[in-house]
Amino acid sequence: MGRGLTGVDDPYELPEDPDLRIDTQGRTAEESAAALYALLAERGLA
Repeated sequence: MGRGLTGVDDPYELPEDPDLRIDTQGRTAEESAAALYALLAERGLA
């Protein structure tokens, strides 16, 4: 099960240049979700 699954079989590596970085300590869950939705909408995916 899960051969090569990141975080299970393979270590998690932080992306060097993520599309979106959310500081969850400085935002509510709703604000974080809104930031993600805005990115998806901007890309025509929402």
